[in-house]
Amino acid sequence: MIKVKAVLFDFYDTLVYGENWEDFWKKALERTVEYLNSLGLKVSVETFSEKFEEIRAELLRDLERTKGELDIVYLFWKLLKEFGHTPAITLLQRVIDLFYSIEVCSVKLYPDAIPTVEHFRRRGFKTAIVSNATARFEYVVKKYCLYRYFDILMASYKVMRPKPHPAIFSETLRLLGVKPKEAVMVGDSYKADIAGAKRLGIRGILLNRSGSQGNIVYEKGLEPDAVIHSLNELIDLIELL
Repeated sequence: MIKVKAVLFDFYDTLVYGENWEDFWKKALERTVEYLNSLGLKVSVETFSEKFEEIRAELLRDLERTKGELDIVYLFWKLLKEFGHTPAITLLQRVIDLFYSIEVCSVKLYPDAIPTVEHFRRRGFKTAIVSNATARFEYVVKKYCLYRYFDILMASYKVMRPKPHPAIFSETLRLLGVKPKEAVMVGDSYKADIAGAKRLGIRGILLNRSGSQGNIVYEKGLEPDAVIHSLNELIDLIELL
C-alpha cells in the first residue's frame, strides 16, 4: 500500500479525454468569426483558421528554448492584431470565452474519474490536478464544476513551466501544505507525470488505460510505484497517512 496525505492527478488522458474535437473546433471557429464579422472584421473562417495555426506554431517554436507554456491570451491578441485590431481587454476576453466555451465541448470525463476522486475526498485525502495546460483548462474546469472535487487546480500556464519541470509540482505541494513524501502523482505519461514527480520525492502511479505502454524504458530510481489500467484500482493501492 502507498500511504500519503494527498493524491495528485494528471488531467488530459487521465481524468478527461477528447471526442470529436475537429467538429467542435470548426464550430468554435465559425461562431467566433461570425461574432468578429458582426463587429466589422470581415474575414473568412479559412483565413482566420490559417492565421491562428500560423501564430500558434510561431509561439510554440519560441517556447522550445524556454520550455515554457503557451499564452492563449497573447495568441488571440496577436491574432486580432494581424487583422487590424488592437483589441481592448473586454473584446479579447469575449472572443476567448466564445471560442473555448464551444471548443471544450469535445472534452469528456472518464467514467471512473469523479467517483475515484470522491472516494479519496470522503476519506480525508487532499486532492489536486496537476496538468500541462493552457488557459483552456479553466473552461473545462467550469464545464464540469471541478472545483468541487479538488483542493488545488494547477495548470502549467499558471507557473509557465510544464511537467516534468519541478516548479509545477513544487507549487502544488506548497499550496496543499504537504511534503513530497506525503503525496502521490497519478498520470498517463511516464516522463511528465511519473519521472517528473519522482525526482522531487513524490510517489508515482502510471495509468496505462490502453495497455499499450509495455515497452517504456524507466530511468533507474524513477520507476513507477505501480502501474494501473483504470483509476478504480487506486482505491486498493492508496491509504491515508
